[in-house]
Amino acid sequence: MTGPLFYDVAGEQPAVPSERPTADMQVVSSNYFRTLELPLLTGRAFDEGDRAGGTTVCIANEAFVERRLRGGSA
Repeated sequence: MTGPLFYDVAGEQPAVPSERPTADMQVVSSNYFRTLELPLLTGRAFDEGDRAGGTTVCIANEAFVERRLRGGSA
């Protein structure tokens, strides 16, 4: 599944439905970041335990952290 995904930021008031922000979602393998040689600055990469039906996980880029989390911890 790919495409836009509505999200809320924990600790913030939920936006009204017509103003909810969206993010792009792409399903990738656990080797995605290593293959592209993209370093993770904090947190962890995806692993084999990250599967459909499991706990939802995501990796946020620096632009998202700065804009939506005001530089806080993702």
